[in-house]
Amino acid sequence: MNFVLISNWNSRANQRICEALAQLPGFAGVLLEPPHTAPPQRLPHWLTNSRFYRRLRYRLAKTPADKLHFFEAELRAQAEAHFQKQLQEKGYGVLPPIPSQLIHRADKLHSTKSENFLRNSQAEVGLVLGTGILKASLFAIPPKGCYNVHTSLLPEYRGAFVEFWQMKRGEPDQVGLTLHQVTDQLDAGGWLIRRAYPKAVHPNPFHVRAHLQAEMPDAFRELLHLLEQGAEPQPYGAEPRTPVFKTKDKTVALSWDYYQAAGLV
Repeated sequence: MNFVLISNWNSRANQRICEALAQLPGFAGVLLEPPHTAPPQRLPHWLTNSRFYRRLRYRLAKTPADKLHFFEAELRAQAEAHFQKQLQEKGYGVLPPIPSQLIHRADKLHSTKSENFLRNSQAEVGLVLGTGILKASLFAIPPKGCYNVHTSLLPEYRGAFVEFWQMKRGEPDQVGLTLHQVTDQLDAGGWLIRRAYPKAVHPNPFHVRAHLQAEMPDAFRELLHLLEQGAEPQPYGAEPRTPVFKTKDKTVALSWDYYQAAGLV
């Protein structure tokens, strides 16, 4: 089955997952969302990315909000190392880069150029990884639709940064992956794969995400097999009891309190 990836490479993990999936038969290309632009830095990257600099800034910070930015950089670094180790253990070691002619770097995700790229790829299905909310002008182009991967057991914990909220609210049993059809409603389309991963549970929510990301190539591979067999998306059968979580809005104090309670600080 021909498929196209719709992703962003704001994280190394997303790029590695795309490179793993690009080795599968039927890969027709990758549509990349524009990268997030970071504010300009006055200091060199070799200094600001060093552990010494981050720890110094952390010690000098006066409020939890100031400390959180630098503390989370440490947690992310630990999670990145775990992701690379897990991916290698699964057989995705050294992966060749995706040929440039198969990559469309969109100036704007929802544009005529992006739509033409999807049509010209002749992909039967789109696999979505880490992008913003897609509009029907894109997700309706592949004949079998688009399927997103979400790091919870939907319909619970829709939205963003859900790994933090699962740990914060004491519901590690909701840690898992759901591969669901993309629709007009956020994280509400029918599912084809919905699976818990108890081994991913960890006090560090970035570690939880990293562990689940290492499972994504195999999960997408299974999804393609199910679609080839004619599987149809399944309804959830129950209304969600948890709200839609937004990107860390008003959660700085909550995050700091959680990290302290979990013994991560």
